[in-house]
Parts: sequence; C-alpha cells; structure tokens
Amino acid sequence: MGTVLAGRYTVGEIQSIDGEGILYRGVENKGRFRVTVKEYMPLTLAAERGRDCHLRPKPGSEVLFKTTRMDFADLYHAIQRITPANGLEAVLDVFEENNTVYAVMENPGGRPLQKWLEDHPGPVEPAAACAMLQPVFEGVAAMHEVGLVHRGICPANIRVLDNGRARLTGYATVGLRTAGSGLHEQLYEGFSAPEQYSTAEFEGRYTDEYSLAAVFYRMVCGLSPVPAAQRLVSDSNPKARTVNPARGSSRWSASRPCLSCSRLCPLRSTPRSWPAP
Repeated sequence: MGTVLAGRYTVGEIQSIDGEGILYRGVENKGRFRVTVKEYMPLTLAAERGRDCHLRPKPGSEVLFKTTRMDFADLYHAIQRITPANGLEAVLDVFEENNTVYAVMENPGGRPLQKWLEDHPGPVEPAAACAMLQPVFEGVAAMHEVGLVHRGICPANIRVLDNGRARLTGYATVGLRTAGSGLHEQLYEGFSAPEQYSTAEFEGRYTDEYSLAAVFYRMVCGLSPVPAAQRLVSDSNPKARTVNPARGSSRWSASRPCLSCSRLCPLRSTPRSWPAP
C-alpha cells in the first residue's frame, strides 16, 4: 500500500484477486480522484517478486507468461480506445512497470447488480430491466464492433449506478475466462457460456449474448439459470414463460424489443445451438 506507479497513481488496498492479476483501489495524484488499478500477475505463471519489485515468470513458464502479458496489454489498450463509451467502465491508462502491465480504470461507484438483486428480491419488470441494462447492451455492442469479447458478463461484473443505469466492468483476457487455458480460470456458474468450459470450443460474440441473456433471465424471472455444463447433460433450466405463468408471456414479449435493439436476438446464439436461457 502507498506505492506510486508511473509517478502518478498511488495504489491502496487490494480489492480482489483472480487468476490473471490483482485489482487495487487507488488515487490519481494530480486530479485527486479515485481509480482502480489492475496489475497483471498470473498466479500460475508468476514467481515471487525480487527486491527490485520486478515480476518474474516461474521457470518453464516464460513463454506463456510473456504471451499472456501481451494479451493483457492489448486488451486494455483496445478498451481504452473505445472508452469512455456508454455502459463500459472507462480505461484511463495502460503502462508497463516492474516487468508487468498495469491498467488504470475509473471508479464508477454504485454497487454490483448481484447486490442490487439481493436487495430487490423477486422478478424485475422487463421494461425496468431493459432500461437498466440498455447501457450495457450498447457497451457490449461497441466491444463487438472492434472485435472484442467480454466473456465475463454476470451480475457480479455489472454495477448499478446511483441513476439506476448499469455499467459493465470485469474485463479479462480469454485465458481467465476459459477452462484449461493455463491460468486459474474464473467462470460464473449460470452465466458463463458452454463453450467457455473447454479450450476445444470456439468463443465469439455469441458467448457474450448467452451471458447477457442469462443476466436478463435472472432479472425478469427472479432466479439464476442452471449452469451451462449441467444444461448440456440435461437441460433442466425452467423456461421463462413457466417461471411465472400469470405474467410469463407478457414478460417475454415485452423483452423482445429491448433485446432486438441491442442486437441480442435471437438468444439461441451459438453455432452449435446451445440451449438458451
């Protein structure tokens, strides 16, 4: 804590750790505003730091360490070029230091959609869900237009701001969002798409469409979808129209214009016709 990076950012306490790196709370020293700082530090590939604070790969992991570090830098540089964009957490800066890469992002405030849903139990009206998620739909569309796929869309990575609108966070490389990639993967049961559970499957924009549909399903139906791996064996996920029979039809028909406008129809979106939420 208290480390200054790039002569500009003071790093504070750890906010979270995943298989790709560490997310810190921080402050931009010139403008004195809060930021978050993501440091590339893959748990399975990185050795302990030396006295010079430089991050080094474990013996035998040098190539994968270098390629995933490049992937990390390329991802955040690409997002920086399209933000600030509606519905996306803005990437403010990307730089190399200590033989690793740091990405500096805005602190959007608000709270995770996961927490918001806990505080608002039960189904959400489709129109209200559409209004809240519309910025996220637009942000994902902006990512897809430049060839980026998020792969981590879920209630934990969507923040609900004070104005009731949502913003997408939780950027990560394909390695973190794919099982068996060499990193300690981070997937989200019920929201990660089936193809993310194997390196033998192709991922694409349909991967995000599956996850967005799952988030929308969670909001308007009031329960989380069955995990994708389980659905491939036996699809026991309740159909949206059967969750609330009295209002199921009106709920789903009301959602169609919203999803269509955000380029998410049809929801049965993967090449192999995986089951849709």
